[in-house]
Amino acid sequence: MPAAKEWFRQAFDDLYLTIYARRNVDEAERIAAWLAPLVDAGGARVLDLACGAGRFFTPLATQGAAYVGLDLSRPLLEEAVRQHAVADRRPLLIRADMRSVPIRAGAVDAVLSIFTSFGYFANEDEEKIVIGEIADLLVSGGRFAVDLMNPDHVHRTLVPEGERRAAGYRIHESRCLHGDTVVKEIRVTNDGGEHVRDYQERVRLIPLDALTAWCEERGLTRRWIRGDYDGGAYDPDTSPRMIVGFVKEER
Repeated sequence: MPAAKEWFRQAFDDLYLTIYARRNVDEAERIAAWLAPLVDAGGARVLDLACGAGRFFTPLATQGAAYVGLDLSRPLLEEAVRQHAVADRRPLLIRADMRSVPIRAGAVDAVLSIFTSFGYFANEDEEKIVIGEIADLLVSGGRFAVDLMNPDHVHRTLVPEGERRAAGYRIHESRCLHGDTVVKEIRVTNDGGEHVRDYQERVRLIPLDALTAWCEERGLTRRWIRGDYDGGAYDPDTSPRMIVGFVKEER
């Protein structure tokens, strides 16, 4: 696919950190409190796939994980470097496409994909490539946790339009479903009404049975599922999220 059609190559810039400021370290700490034990993060080599500005570094490192963050966005990785520049421990950060991870096979104990960082691509074959990369990276018995929108919940509750403010900006968001993909059109203006930017986000809704089948094809067995960022029980009708845990079959 031509790079021009890959929306994520343009969307995750410096402005993204302002627009999604609510996705912060406090939220990451809340998630890590229940997620880290499920993936045995203590003392483990953990890859944060599509790590953004590295907000999971401190919560995971505090629990003893050897953290590696991977992202395609240079601005977000640069922000991760700035945030941890004076810390005693610093994250290992890699700029790469998740479809081709430059880490040797069997080098990672756990892989995390949190805050809808899976489902970005135009077809299922490319999503399956990512699953294959994850399976190859994991040691035998390694863990994989992936966070997705619950498709049934999205179909019932999708808000077509809304506006919010963040740090001197007005963010207008229009949402619709194109087949199995949530398309969000975003217009950003400043408080003076001046246009700043227009861009689009596209995320595929992946049913639980499809995700499970893709993972099983690569030797990853589903072990648990949670329904929200507090680690609540999953209800297929009402849960906003599908946070799913897999284990690589021991050979």
